[in-house]
Amino acid sequence: MSFARILGRLSLSACRCVMVLSALFLLLFANFAFSLPSFAATPEAALSWEPSRTLVFVVGVLKWQDKSYLQFTTKARRDAQLVEFFKSKGVPADKIVYLCDTEATINKVYDEFDELLEKSKPDDTLIFYYCGHGWLDDNNEGFYANYDVRTNDNAISTRKIAAKMKNKFQGSTALFFADCCTSGSIGNSLKKQPGGYKWGMATSVTADGGSTSNWTFSQALLDALNGHRFVDTNLDGIVSFSDLQKYVTLEMKRIDNQTAGANSGNGFSDANYALAKVMNPNEPIPRLVDVKWGGKWWKAKVLETKDKQAKVRWVQIGYDTPDNDEWQPFSNIKEANGEPFNGMSAATTRNDFKVGETIEILWKNDYYKAKILKAEGGRFFIHYIEDDDSWDEWVDLSRMK
Repeated sequence: MSFARILGRLSLSACRCVMVLSALFLLLFANFAFSLPSFAATPEAALSWEPSRTLVFVVGVLKWQDKSYLQFTTKARRDAQLVEFFKSKGVPADKIVYLCDTEATINKVYDEFDELLEKSKPDDTLIFYYCGHGWLDDNNEGFYANYDVRTNDNAISTRKIAAKMKNKFQGSTALFFADCCTSGSIGNSLKKQPGGYKWGMATSVTADGGSTSNWTFSQALLDALNGHRFVDTNLDGIVSFSDLQKYVTLEMKRIDNQTAGANSGNGFSDANYALAKVMNPNEPIPRLVDVKWGGKWWKAKVLETKDKQAKVRWVQIGYDTPDNDEWQPFSNIKEANGEPFNGMSAATTRNDFKVGETIEILWKNDYYKAKILKAEGGRFFIHYIEDDDSWDEWVDLSRMK
């Protein structure tokens, strides 16, 4: 360790100790992945799904006939963005079904799903997505809320969805995504009724968990499909289904403190299924901070800095759009670990750190070698190589490289 650092530590020891103790109780830093500049995909991208041979079924319900259900804002809805993504990639219009709010009645959901499955052919891929409300009955059977839902008898049954897949889908692969409470129940239903196709699942929460009203999961899915660098956990230039699952798991934990769902069946290879090619290999991992507004601290992302101010985007539903971006002074911003915001960009372009690995940690504007001892929910407990155990601490990605 350098003599300068020793002197710095002596003068800051009291502050540093408070920081270390506080870090042990630190809330996981939050993030939502904002839209970044697009880069043209190269024609040689080797993807596991072919747009012309893909069927897309999207049900997005944010308003319900029964007003006792919590209604959501329709501002910047990610289900619509997901549909636009597949259209832009060349999925034929007659192979895309999008049932939005009042369109998503129980009869229409089942009828339209049947019709789409009847169009399937060998080697086709099906993509299923739902957002809204979900729950389990007393037998742990999963349900998703259609617009005109009244009871379990006229709700979207994950068991029935799985049965329709088994009996009518002629393709080879299916991907299931859901953003709601108990969203992972679709995986349980698929396991109980295996068909002649491989399938992978990523959901906002496990089969028995409650889920946030934020768009955290759906935004993560869009980030993966659009090939953002920070979803590529193994840095191979391809965003795989495994990368998506890991990224979703991290996002849901550090933003909403919940456990995402991941499942697969019939030989589906998460690691080998290529969703997208990374568009910009030099894209940094977004910086995560807390911003003081209205007397409270809110999760946000720093987009750029200038003259001791940072342009931030909020992560809360209804405020997570460019229209709500704000410039905030550094004095209103703190790092995820509670330290004052220093205006520096994220220290790393990696998110695949492993326990036992030797890395470098940013501390007081300089880097020091450390070893990762533990990893938990997007944080890492590290030991400085040249220090004793008293300096061990929890850090996040913004201080690692």
